[in-house]
Amino acid sequence: MYQIAWDGFGWHWVDMGPLPTGTIVDNSYLGIAAAGYQSTLLYQVVIAIDGNVYHSKWDGATWSAWVNGGKPPTSDNLMTVTCQAGVIYVMDCVFLDVRGRVWHRSYYEGQGAWLSWHNLGPVAPGGNAYYAAGLGFSKVIGDYGAMVVMAYGVDGQIYLGFGRGSTSTFDWYGWDSLGRPKDQRQFLPLVRR
Repeated sequence: MYQIAWDGFGWHWVDMGPLPTGTIVDNSYLGIAAAGYQSTLLYQVVIAIDGNVYHSKWDGATWSAWVNGGKPPTSDNLMTVTCQAGVIYVMDCVFLDVRGRVWHRSYYEGQGAWLSWHNLGPVAPGGNAYYAAGLGFSKVIGDYGAMVVMAYGVDGQIYLGFGRGSTSTFDWYGWDSLGRPKDQRQFLPLVRR
């Protein structure tokens, strides 16, 4: 894995070493995300070949070792991830598993641990997210703990969901269909803010 970083004068490649599982074999479902909380606090999140989520933290000087955060207890391997800093805690991530189920999880720096998994339910009655598509995820500015998630349904429609969390609760209000562009003949590869 490689990082490209801007030092104020130019771009520089950094070799991040092997994937979290210590292998050089890539995973066809491999997802990667990053979230910067402060100028000296950056997290990278990877879905490794074992389907688990791993994270590493930059403290302004060095990267920490990879930490295995597992996967939802009722989920198959995770596939895609997107993260935002400062939604509920230091970092919040939304994941898609290989069956098209969408999950949310917060990372709490104060405890140095991931908190509970939240299943965001089917994007449509009887339908999950399209497993090969990406996820869009954004915090709602001015509404602490609020977030919106975009995903493709297996029916080809785009869905928007809304949730809100705090230190003790997480409420997911469900998904609304935004329809599908009339001229769209295939799934778009990625949904991103």
